[in-house]
Amino acid sequence: MELEPTLLLVGAVKAAANAGAAEIGKKTGSVVAERTKGLLVRMHMARRGDDVGAASGQGADFGQGAAGGGHVDLEPVELDPARAEEYAVAIMRRAAVDPEMAREVADLLATAREAGDIPRLRVVPPVIAPPRVFVNRVGEQADLTDAAAAGVVVVAGRPGIGKTALMGKWLADLVAAKAFEACVYLELPDRGRDMGVADVARELLRRVGVDTSVPRSDAEWVALWHSVMRGKRYCVVVDEVTQPGQVRALIPESGEALPGGGSLLVAVGAEPLAELAAEGAEFVEVGPFDADAGVALTRQLIGDARVDAEPEAVEQVVEACDGIPAVLALAAGILGQKRDWPVAQLAALLADGGRQLDVLRKRGGGRQVVDLVFDAGYAELDSDAAQAYRAMGHLERADFQPGVLAALADLPEPVTVAALETLLAKYMVTEHEWPATGYRVGDMQRNHAREAAQRAGEFGVQARTAALRRVRDMLVATVQEADAAASPNRPLRVPEVVAGGGRFATGAEGLHWVDAHLPDLLACAESGDDDAALRIAGSVWPYVTNYRRWDDGAWLYRHAAALARRTGFAEAEARNLCELSRCLLETYDKVGARAAVTRAAQLVGNAPARLRASVTEFVGLVELADGEHEKAYELFVECRRLHRREGEDVTRGEVLAMEMQGRALRWGGEFERAVTVLEEALGVAPDEQRLQARLRMDLAEALLNANRGGEAVRYLEEALPLLEAQRMAGDKYNAEVMLRAAHRR
Repeated sequence: MELEPTLLLVGAVKAAANAGAAEIGKKTGSVVAERTKGLLVRMHMARRGDDVGAASGQGADFGQGAAGGGHVDLEPVELDPARAEEYAVAIMRRAAVDPEMAREVADLLATAREAGDIPRLRVVPPVIAPPRVFVNRVGEQADLTDAAAAGVVVVAGRPGIGKTALMGKWLADLVAAKAFEACVYLELPDRGRDMGVADVARELLRRVGVDTSVPRSDAEWVALWHSVMRGKRYCVVVDEVTQPGQVRALIPESGEALPGGGSLLVAVGAEPLAELAAEGAEFVEVGPFDADAGVALTRQLIGDARVDAEPEAVEQVVEACDGIPAVLALAAGILGQKRDWPVAQLAALLADGGRQLDVLRKRGGGRQVVDLVFDAGYAELDSDAAQAYRAMGHLERADFQPGVLAALADLPEPVTVAALETLLAKYMVTEHEWPATGYRVGDMQRNHAREAAQRAGEFGVQARTAALRRVRDMLVATVQEADAAASPNRPLRVPEVVAGGGRFATGAEGLHWVDAHLPDLLACAESGDDDAALRIAGSVWPYVTNYRRWDDGAWLYRHAAALARRTGFAEAEARNLCELSRCLLETYDKVGARAAVTRAAQLVGNAPARLRASVTEFVGLVELADGEHEKAYELFVECRRLHRREGEDVTRGEVLAMEMQGRALRWGGEFERAVTVLEEALGVAPDEQRLQARLRMDLAEALLNANRGGEAVRYLEEALPLLEAQRMAGDKYNAEVMLRAAHRR
């Protein structure tokens, strides 16, 4: 490998200053020495017969030297060999800005090459040993190998997740396989703070045996690295990179084809370094261990006997540590110190969220690990991200939605979403894969957030009560808006829906929100807030029926009915019992369904007609499920009568009753009568997607039963987009089956 130009000039200057004294002087000959002297004279750094001038090189007069760097007719020039480096650097800097000087330097170096063999710099790859303890990461190693062809790879993951161990193992395997001529691993001190690309280049050069004692500019250090490594097939791993600029200029040059493939730079960091995608980088993320890998690591650290004796306790320890290898190693260290402890004792300590981190800090002497994995990342957050992070301490579950966190943090939701992007970049949370929404935080991370909230005075009784109240208010208000969007024609709700304005542009958006927040809504309903529970139960009916969440609905409506009964709210009890009956019918509990509607009918003797009509409808559904078609039909006729309002247009309730009449007729085998009733209902139905879709499906089914499949096609084709818009997947599937049958007829 050739010396880079500045080093070559150093030798030439030494040859010029003390001909024959420097090894390079013997090789390049007197021509190079004389031409180097000529350059220095023209730069006013050497004068005929004078002492050497100042090394400024500013405003140099190029004089009458021979063009192209030929012999300059001067009196003997005396140079100081000790200043050879200074002269050479000045020449190269001048050549960088002066095209004529650059040509002369290039010509000088060409002459040096022709004069004989130029000393080669020997690259000495440092020894790379594999980690003493290493588990799994088979997938990540394969990803690294596949990505290597890109020439630059980013390996990212939170602190303590095992990136360094992974790279040590992978590099050691490359060395053993002689996959590269040189492999270098460099961990930046202090997580790379205050280090620029020149500092990285200088340290890499030192690692491969280059003398780095001579001062250089930033650009020169980078150029020297590329010059020294040119022609070599090498792999460099730079760990603890915090900014793309620390490594961007060190990406291997792609212009030179090397045997066996190109060189590789791997940047390892606690953040994704996404900007390097513009340089063609491939990305490999390192995540927590799964349960099996965590147990395997623990087995290596504490031995087979203890793991095999208490496998369930070991799994609990792994889960408590969020699968973070550094934390797992710390927990194993505690067991190593306490050889008389059963693993279950440590598992119990780690299960206590209030003590978990203190156990690791104090019993395991792991303050440094906890600082690396948790404290350091929190300390780097801006104020909004830190506030959102502390609010995660209030979460009762690992999975959460941004709106819930925004309410806990008392921040606007857009600000919270931006804060979550910061937390994602630092691997403090993970995001669910599309089409699912929301985020997940590990239990230990959540416990750390709780600690931070306690230190900030945000986890006391009053603060926590206020945070949970904000979540309750958000959930209740928004679920009512979702209901209003999905059922815009003011269907019966007890208590009445009080919806704000227009968060959801479509019913589908509202239903999707309910689906994402269902665990929070159920938890809020169970929290002891009776009003919240009744309002939530009264607002999720479109969701339960469209998404067919009958089991969740059964729990919620049974719970809400019991609350209403305890508080003497008879109308709410009756309504929830009716909805409970539908859920029970769908889960094949006809006995339970009949008991629910029987109780509801007893409660509404003097209730408003609209509620009595609704109860009558649900009683009819139970009779229909029991095969009592005529009885069900009469109940639906009565339901329609109760909904009718003299002098007003047909109400939504009447249309629903007509739909049920048609269904009862169809189930009783009176298909043509069913078609007539359903056509009438469709003609007067309000413009509501869910109701319009259901009517078309019922009408199409009646037409199919009446051997009029050709007429059913139209209604099914009209129903399908409505069902899609309302996210009624089960009904959509049924409509597609019927459509295929209709085409065959």
